[in-house]
Amino acid sequence: MEELVVGFDRTTLRPTVDLARAKSRLRELGDSRSLESLLERARILAATGEFERSASLAAAAVVQARTSGLRENALRARLVRASVAEARGLFDRAVREASKIVEEARSADLVELWARALQLRGIAHFESGSTQDAVADFTRALALRRDVEAPAHLIDESEVSLIVASDRLARETNEAPKRAVHPLFG
Repeated sequence: MEELVVGFDRTTLRPTVDLARAKSRLRELGDSRSLESLLERARILAATGEFERSASLAAAAVVQARTSGLRENALRARLVRASVAEARGLFDRAVREASKIVEEARSADLVELWARALQLRGIAHFESGSTQDAVADFTRALALRRDVEAPAHLIDESEVSLIVASDRLARETNEAPKRAVHPLFG
């Protein structure tokens, strides 16, 4: 999915995707019922605005992952389902699901999933107007991603999210924004 992302909307923090490449990737994946395929198709469809199909695939992925018996697979599938809820504007549902995943991933020491769930919960908080909660989640997600030396694009995602949310929080509280420097902002 990362290869399809061309940027992020600074008002929603949602990824902007190359639609032609997304459609091409969906054709490549076809109707495969593997867990990886279901998850990838659900993410792509949500990013392109096809929420109903995305929600259906995410639900099927959760069922399949649970039958595998692997906690990590179940958490990954639930995270995609939560991201579909967030993309559909169901922010409370996304926050609830992401919060459960945060706790389960933390207790199982699945740091990458923990960070991804914090990032998603932060985005849902940001979009619902809970900016202070978003800043807290992005701060923790960024720290975890740096600790595990996550790929640069994931660290960038958390950094940019934190900068944008911090700017909004400063405006909301009438404080002078603290301008962080990031290559994406020149």
